[in-house]
Amino acid sequence: AERALRLNAESGEAQLALAHVRLYSSDLPGAAECLRATLARSPGLARAQEMLGNIALEVGLIDEGITRLQAALTLDPRAYRARLDLARGYALLGRWDDADELLAYPNESLAGRAARYILACRFTGWAPRPMPIDDLAELPPGRSRDLANFVRGLYERVAAGASAPELVNVANLSPILGLHPLLRAVRGQSAAEVSTLLGDLDAGMSALRFAVEAELHDISWMDHCAALVPLRVLPGWAEEREKVAVRANAIARAIRG
Repeated sequence: AERALRLNAESGEAQLALAHVRLYSSDLPGAAECLRATLARSPGLARAQEMLGNIALEVGLIDEGITRLQAALTLDPRAYRARLDLARGYALLGRWDDADELLAYPNESLAGRAARYILACRFTGWAPRPMPIDDLAELPPGRSRDLANFVRGLYERVAAGASAPELVNVANLSPILGLHPLLRAVRGQSAAEVSTLLGDLDAGMSALRFAVEAELHDISWMDHCAALVPLRVLPGWAEEREKVAVRANAIARAIRG
């Protein structure tokens, strides 16, 4: 990516490739700077708007994130990641009608259908909502279907008022989500939400600390996710939040230049 950028310094696509490299090496401030440069050169790149919108959404710039994700969908109405991230942004703000409208949009890709189902399950822990009714048997065998079925089982237990926090510890989530470093924080977030919903606040805080140690930057999730309300009054929450806020603020400064 850096070689391509040296060969064509004005290439938005080369800047976007470099942004991917920095994102997947966990350099989010660097990725944000590259994405800003990408859009300065090529404002019509939907993927760049989507990526920067997702990052903005998670570091506390929710309104900017929503604006950029809307722009990405205008540029490419088939961008399912942008649609689901936008639904997540609306849900964080309690704008459920807007979130539901986006979730109702038919996904053409199998990966998009699985991701939409998982997000819809997760939303049942954020507000009183029905479980999605998708037929997961229509998905081909593989990680996407395995993860969707795993998530369905968790949230069906939550809906039934079950108490089974051992199902959602970080170790159990690891084989499902994989071992990529970028997914370590996601594992912690998922376990924190579901453990808390199942009533095990100690497990919820343990999972939150795992996510923070995994370089969690999603301060919007910490501040707005309704599933975390019981954790916010516990000793240790403020300390963990401050660690995430410092990280998020550094990324937000890179987004705003």
